[in-house]
Amino acid sequence: MIAVTALGQQAHLQATTRDYELGAVYLERINALVYATVMESRGAYMSPDAAATKPYAENIERYTDEIGEVMADWRPRVRPDDAREFAGLSDRIDKFRKFRRELAATAVAQGPVAARALGDDQAVRTIRRALNQDLGALARVYSRRADALDDLKSAVMAVSWVLMLIAAATLMLVVGGTLLVRRSISRPLAEITDAIREVSEGRYATPIPHAGRCDEIGALAAAVAVFKHTMLRNELLDAMSANAEIERQGMQDEISRGRHQLDTTLTHVPTGMLMLDGAMNLVLCNTRYREMYRLPEGVAEPGMRLDGLMRKQAKLGAFAGDPATFARWATGREPTTGDLQLPDGRVIRISNRPLLTSPGWISVHEDITARLRTERELAFTEKLIGIVIENVSEAIVVIDAHELRYTLLNRAAHRLFGVSRPGIIGRTAREVFPDHVGRMLEENDREVVVSRRATAHDDHPIDTPGNGRRVVSVRRFPVVGKTGRPTFVLNVFEDRTEETLRSAHFRLAAE
Repeated sequence: MIAVTALGQQAHLQATTRDYELGAVYLERINALVYATVMESRGAYMSPDAAATKPYAENIERYTDEIGEVMADWRPRVRPDDAREFAGLSDRIDKFRKFRRELAATAVAQGPVAARALGDDQAVRTIRRALNQDLGALARVYSRRADALDDLKSAVMAVSWVLMLIAAATLMLVVGGTLLVRRSISRPLAEITDAIREVSEGRYATPIPHAGRCDEIGALAAAVAVFKHTMLRNELLDAMSANAEIERQGMQDEISRGRHQLDTTLTHVPTGMLMLDGAMNLVLCNTRYREMYRLPEGVAEPGMRLDGLMRKQAKLGAFAGDPATFARWATGREPTTGDLQLPDGRVIRISNRPLLTSPGWISVHEDITARLRTERELAFTEKLIGIVIENVSEAIVVIDAHELRYTLLNRAAHRLFGVSRPGIIGRTAREVFPDHVGRMLEENDREVVVSRRATAHDDHPIDTPGNGRRVVSVRRFPVVGKTGRPTFVLNVFEDRTEETLRSAHFRLAAE
């Protein structure tokens, strides 16, 4: 407040001083010009003739012009409290100038005597005295105001000293505050800044100073500690992200390899395969499917509906039936299997299964034409062999190589043993024959299984379960399976009873 007051007083003092100084200067110039004009008028009075008055007249005109210029320059700078005195002075100056210019003109035109007579007029003297009084009054006003300015200057000086003392005290406070701020704020801030720089460079073991303070510095240190932990966590996350990216890339490579293996497998599997989504749209079709149905490129493409594919195959002669009915059958809720007869005579076995992990189906197509032909041929061969076996004179018996149980016997074996097929199939020799005969037969069969070689036993008697004692000749053959071990033992019994009796009869007759 004191500073504002002092500044206001100083500004007022400077403005007032400037106005008073200018007023004093203008006043002195007016006095000097008035005096010079009066002196030039006296020169005109004292000139010997009119021609001699001309230089004085010219100077009078010049000085009166200068008086007018000074008054014009002074007028806008007059203070409001001096306006009344200035107005009176200006009026008398105008009259003074008018009279002196008239006097100069008279001196030039009529001579110095006429000019002197004009100047001795009482009215002229009255104007001159009034002008001197006005100039004196203004001079006294400026003198009083100069004294007041001196008092104001003293007051301003006192205020300035007060301000200087206040400034000195303020400076001391600023210096002390600066030292305090440096000790309590600047230095901690510098230390915290160093810690931030070290943390940003990756040195996370750097301790955060001033973290225990309870002021703003402590809050800043706590924020830096959070920043440190965040940077450390981000670095850990970056490392984890990099590892995850490596793992993801590895998984992607593994998936790519798996897809390649799947594509390779689907390309080389012997069966045709279709994969459908939940809307019966084709997702996958392997090469074998196209080859099986002899489809050109572009016929079985992903996104095609199953019934649409069947219609295209029908046009190409690779499907017989109603496409919509086939599509409903192939996409049922339960697994389905069926054979499809193609127009060219081939038979395709189709197995449909719903997917377990997502809506959709997988359909496996296998060309079983050759298998059916082989099965028919095998069935015919088996039937033919069965007829032959049933009608040969030797008794043929097939025994399981593991448990030595009877699995097959022909009609001749049934007659030889005197037992029906149900009475012997599934049983062992000891369960069918007398004990001593059963043990002998099993030992002979086991010998073939162990040695994996055929054996032959010539004429020897056996007691049958239903046909008495018979003389037989037995040949045994191992039937080796895929593992290289015998799975069956084939026994061929030849009934030699009648021939043996005839031979004995002939020997007796010969004796």
